[in-house]
Amino acid sequence: MDDRQLAGICGLYCGCCIIYRAYHDDDTELTKTIAAGLGIETGKVRCDGCRSENNNCWTGECEFKSCSAKKGVESCAFCDEFPCKTLKKFNKNKSPHHHTSIENLKELKEKGMDKWLADQERKWLCPSCGITHTFYDTECRYCGHNF
Repeated sequence: MDDRQLAGICGLYCGCCIIYRAYHDDDTELTKTIAAGLGIETGKVRCDGCRSENNNCWTGECEFKSCSAKKGVESCAFCDEFPCKTLKKFNKNKSPHHHTSIENLKELKEKGMDKWLADQERKWLCPSCGITHTFYDTECRYCGHNF
């Protein structure tokens, strides 16, 4: 899999998404919990990242994907209108993990995609066991380390 699939156009890192983690860690219990919460079958809890073909935009049609395609930019970070009203609204919506999007995009633009992805991968690793945790984990699902 191409790691770039884990760089959301909006600045989110898909590698620490709970849906991505459940699917890639083959975490049956987490998958069941997500499916029940979303009211879907467990087989539909799958994603390889926002840029992949195997994704479900969990909020409906992704306005950032369509906008970036229309403007011919790889990410909102490289748009002339960055940060636009839509991104500012997304950055302040009810989902706390969205609140990092603008800062993440600034870092992505400064560091470049490959360095940003490597930094994100390290950032989300449990320091005790090395397993990737999710946006909302307060402790490691595997070893119990507190974050």
